[in-house]
Amino acid sequence: IASAVVERLTAGIIGAGLTYQPPEESEFIGEKYSTLSKRIKKSFTAASHFKRLDVQARLSFSQMQELACRNWLLSGDVFFVRKPGTSSWRSVEADRVQTPYYYAVSANAYGDVINPATGYHIIDGVEINGDGKAVAYWITKDYIQYPLFVDRSQIERIPAHDNDGMPLVLHIYKPLRPDQYRGIPILAGIIETLHSVKCYTQAELQAAALQAAVFGFIQSENPTMDETEHLSVRDLDEEIPTEP
Repeated sequence: IASAVVERLTAGIIGAGLTYQPPEESEFIGEKYSTLSKRIKKSFTAASHFKRLDVQARLSFSQMQELACRNWLLSGDVFFVRKPGTSSWRSVEADRVQTPYYYAVSANAYGDVINPATGYHIIDGVEINGDGKAVAYWITKDYIQYPLFVDRSQIERIPAHDNDGMPLVLHIYKPLRPDQYRGIPILAGIIETLHSVKCYTQAELQAAALQAAVFGFIQSENPTMDETEHLSVRDLDEEIPTEP
């Protein structure tokens, strides 16, 4: 049920893939714009076809869209990090964006975390300034099971934008409340219900299997060990025929 929900929403949102469509020529004046628009569209299509938009060169642009939508629904959010100086992006699992708890300023490890270099707060791996704007993201270099033991060599601070103001990190999620900086999985509200349905289905299948079982009983004319224990030696001698 859960997989069907995610896959159907992904197929309905992305479909065969969203394409770049420049505005119509009638909205602008001059042939230079028309020529530039065609060149940009052609270059973008070629980059997507040869998978140059993916740093790992694994996915086309349509496949990256599908990956982003599916992980946004499953994990609540998904991140894409751009390689500096290029237009290539790398997808990052949501679990890898974590708070560096070695910056904790209180005794409680889950207390207030502030970056001493900037003085900005870090919430769930997202560093925000005084206006609540995301200025950087803290991403681990590998999957780490215990975030409390993340040291300085295992986590990296990536600015949200470069010096030219172009984004270095794309954070795809849907905020539902003010001051919400991470997403919520679409199945979070019904995960307990789905688990109960799973347990109920397994119990019904086991009950049906037991009801369908066929029991058989086999009787034998030869006495068993239990039946011969109460017989005496004389009785056994009488039952066993002797040779003439």
